[in-house]
Amino acid sequence: MGNPVKIFDGYLGEGEHSTKFAIIRVDPSVRDPNRTMDEAVARYVGDTPHNQFVDITLCDPWTRLIVHDIRKLRLLTMEQHRRNNRIESIIG
Repeated sequence: MGNPVKIFDGYLGEGEHSTKFAIIRVDPSVRDPNRTMDEAVARYVGDTPHNQFVDITLCDPWTRLIVHDIRKLRLLTMEQHRRNNRIESIIG
């Protein structure tokens, strides 16, 4: 079957407000996809602090989003976000 684990990773944010993320997928036809996923995540993150996100509807339970140190991201209030989007739509 080949390797049942696929990973895409990159960075969110910019400069000092950036952090690494990964999308990890496991082939559901493997013998124990839960264990395979848990092992893949453990190998990927090691002892690095991270957050894991799973599809709330479980349409694709064999996919996880991993974000390293989410606190580094510069989060905006909803008002700041709306204002920034309005400015972007004006200046295009």
